[in-house]
Amino acid sequence: MSIAGNLLASDVAAAGLIAGVLAFVACIFVVVLLIAVGLLFLIYKAAKTVPQDHRQIDPPMVWLMLIPLFNVYWAFVALPAVSRGLRAARTAVGSQDQSDCGLGAANFVCIVNVINFIFSVAVWLSQVGKSGDQSSALTAVQGLVGLVLMVFYIIYVVKVHTSAKALLAESNG
Repeated sequence: MSIAGNLLASDVAAAGLIAGVLAFVACIFVVVLLIAVGLLFLIYKAAKTVPQDHRQIDPPMVWLMLIPLFNVYWAFVALPAVSRGLRAARTAVGSQDQSDCGLGAANFVCIVNVINFIFSVAVWLSQVGKSGDQSSALTAVQGLVGLVLMVFYIIYVVKVHTSAKALLAESNG
């Protein structure tokens, strides 16, 4: 085989590897997006169960959390507002349960979301500077913070969803 043939074969292999990596990254992106949409749908449904006079936020406004970067700010607005609205509605129907309807979890999610954002920026900046050891450590910490964020996000969604179900049962019963 000639030198040109060897170069062509290595270029084809490299292109195949790049295409595979891009396909993998695209699949991960789609899975993360579907999880985010699913969690936001549950929050939206919970916000929709709150009667109009007790709403702290209009339910469709929850979907603004899909906007990159803006969602870091909007979490501080939307998540506590859904919890406060549920709490107000449950109090109005005479609920004996004095839970915070996920407000504590919402506040924790918001704070960890900011920490995750800061680490994401730090990881990106360390990649630009190509400082290998520091970049690996930052990536590991950012991954751990992201995992904590996901766990508490799910805890928040469960609390809000449970409170919304309880509100429906209390207002119908």
